[in-house]
Amino acid sequence: LPLMQSLRRPGAWERCRRVVEERTAERFEMSCTVDGLDTLLRVTAAPLGDGFTLSLSDVTDLRYALIEMELNK
Repeated sequence: LPLMQSLRRPGAWERCRRVVEERTAERFEMSCTVDGLDTLLRVTAAPLGDGFTLSLSDVTDLRYALIEMELNK
């Protein structure tokens, strides 16, 4: 459950709490370790009923590709 532990970090958890309290969507990126690999996730949290739903997208490869593009300019 390392991913769920990452969501408990103060910054991430506060954003998810804000989704519930203010009924507005939040989108942010967070790093975590998945299967021993450093991973960058794009997190979208949106209100759903009296809670919220999460969408997680692994954007690690995209981030490395963008860095490589910048370095090769």
